[in-house]
Amino acid sequence: MTTTSTTPTTTSTTTTTTTTTTAHLAVVTLQLTIQEVFVPALSNPQSTEFQTLAVSFTSVCDVIYRAKYGIFFIRTIVISFIPVFRSRMAADTQVVLEVVFNETAIATNANATMPKDIDIKDTLKEAVTNPNSAFNLSVVPNSITIIRVPNTSTSATTITTATPVITTVVPAAPTTTSVVTNTLTTVSVEFTSKGETFISDLSTSSSQAFQTRASLIKTQLEPFYRSAFASFNSLTVIKFRNGSIINTMNVAFSSSAVPNSKEIGTVLIKAAQNITAFNINPTSVTVSGEVVTSSGISSKTSLFTASCLVVLSLLLSS
Repeated sequence: MTTTSTTPTTTSTTTTTTTTTTAHLAVVTLQLTIQEVFVPALSNPQSTEFQTLAVSFTSVCDVIYRAKYGIFFIRTIVISFIPVFRSRMAADTQVVLEVVFNETAIATNANATMPKDIDIKDTLKEAVTNPNSAFNLSVVPNSITIIRVPNTSTSATTITTATPVITTVVPAAPTTTSVVTNTLTTVSVEFTSKGETFISDLSTSSSQAFQTRASLIKTQLEPFYRSAFASFNSLTVIKFRNGSIINTMNVAFSSSAVPNSKEIGTVLIKAAQNITAFNINPTSVTVSGEVVTSSGISSKTSLFTASCLVVLSLLLSS
């Protein structure tokens, strides 16, 4: 009799366990002006004009900062281009730039410290004023300023290791996704630029004159509203009308915390004292049809009421 013996076979399944290590980044934000004619396309980060100028700028800045700070420097990022007007119709380009450092690498090196803000600014200033520098853009040296101190953010570096484990299939639990919708409320705001000349191109939203002025108003006024209201979302210029120039814009807020007309108008009136790129007549500010005065008291005057006041004034004078 022949006996057959079977040897049990053991199957081992190897899976990959992924270990994620988190590195902290320190970000310093600079602002500076370059003598490059601003065009409306530079307001759009997706445009060819934006991306071409951004690459030209960051490629040189990366070389400058890597030579200075070595492995502690990661990269520079252009956040936005903004028009800076030399006159009513001509604008240079302001650059908002982030300089990113590896805070984790600095912290783990006993001989390293985070570069000081003034050193980061001066490094760029020295490079643009050095005639032997590779910097080929006309930066205005005294325009380089720090607008935000190092701010910690997080990115992840993934290290993969393989560990033998027995594969167990567990049915996935149902996943519930919650979507939170942040609704916005838009408020109409209008003001007059007294003494400025209205041109026909300002009636067409696709014209360069319209886009340049709209971009100017947006970039100048948004910081005031963002500083005043945590619920502020955005500002959009809608149209321009003759007389001298009447500017109409929509200001959007989170619907859960919309300021009243008096508060919204008061921000614009106060901004008039600090803005020189265009004129804001403080007595012309209206919010949702309400006239907001410099004292902050809002009133609504209808056409019928105004007509009655004129008639009454004529009767009294006669």
